[in-house]
Amino acid sequence: MAERQKHGFKYEERCFKNNPHWISNSDEYTAKWDAFDTIEQKPVSIKCIQLGASIDFGDIFRMSSIDEDFILQVGFWADEKDNIVEEYTIHISKEEWKRIIGNIEFFHQAKKEMTEITNNYEDDPKWAAFRLRYKKLWGNSILQPRFKRDHKKQKRIQCGITYNNLIENFVNKGS
Repeated sequence: MAERQKHGFKYEERCFKNNPHWISNSDEYTAKWDAFDTIEQKPVSIKCIQLGASIDFGDIFRMSSIDEDFILQVGFWADEKDNIVEEYTIHISKEEWKRIIGNIEFFHQAKKEMTEITNNYEDDPKWAAFRLRYKKLWGNSILQPRFKRDHKKQKRIQCGITYNNLIENFVNKGS
């Protein structure tokens, strides 16, 4: 387990203690969902993030394929990673999720274009221009693309929501 993810696993344990009707998917590190709520009959995504930071989700193509209602459990920490200062349980309908993820068709084109950009340092300017162009195309939606690339083999598009967008669009609206 990566050191930087320990606090997330601790938070998950806390969630399971507080919600004994949630069944863990802990045996599947890359599972689509972290848990399943046996009362609500919905999958659960659990996130533990520093207060004020954006919440990153997975691959934008996988996230756009979500076609079921789900629960987003978010704990925000401050000062120490186990000091949870805000916590939200948000029920998101599949219709609401489709609305905020929007039309990702042009990201299929982006995926093709990414094959023309290597992970080598000399392609850093190409990658920067590529990212800016597609962020601009995506616009100012609630869910935003997160372009991930390193100088080894990582190169993908994830998505995320800012803290302010989460509060404004879900918490304050009572989702």
